[in-house]
Amino acid sequence: MSKMGRPPAQWLLDLSDGEYTVKDLMKISGKTHQGVRWAMFKYAKSKRYEQTRGHLTVYYTWDVAHFTELLVVPSG
Repeated sequence: MSKMGRPPAQWLLDLSDGEYTVKDLMKISGKTHQGVRWAMFKYAKSKRYEQTRGHLTVYYTWDVAHFTELLVVPSG
């Protein structure tokens, strides 16, 4: 269970290791732009920015091992 008391959404549990854009994640999850960005801010391993022709794209790196470490509540 998450440290915050609420388990993460199922679509986060189903993601494979890789790099995703917000648009990719919106298609996978059915969530809004803001919902995806919030989840990635909280759980993604890293992010990088790429600018092409005046357009900024954010790539989030998803690592299942990193995600599961965040969910473990330390005992004691």
